[in-house]
Amino acid sequence: MSDGIRNPFEIPSGPAGQPVLAERYLSDMGPPTDAPLAQRELRYRTYRSDNWKLAETSDGRRRLYFLEDDPSEERDPAAERPEQLQRLTEELRQWEQRLGLPALDAAVGEVPAAEVDPAVQERLRQLGYVE
Repeated sequence: MSDGIRNPFEIPSGPAGQPVLAERYLSDMGPPTDAPLAQRELRYRTYRSDNWKLAETSDGRRRLYFLEDDPSEERDPAAERPEQLQRLTEELRQWEQRLGLPALDAAVGEVPAAEVDPAVQERLRQLGYVE
């Protein structure tokens, strides 16, 4: 953001390439921010594809950014570019389904843990991450 406050929805910039998906609680992000979607009790999920980025919160708000023209993420062009909003939303839903991600508004702890491949489980045990 132009005021020097770190944007909690920031995905590291760089050349557009493979899609990027991130999810966090704002309370994990450090000092408060004035970002448009930021409320510390919410979870949020961001998805970047090419130069487009979609940010969603657990209370249902969404913002769209075109990073090539707006790297500071200050303008939401969703109203002028509904096709991009729809495309990113559909892509995000496909990734959520593929990865077995719970809905953003699902209560933490109520979502069953995903099955872990036995080989991965064994490697995690060897590394000391699990018993």
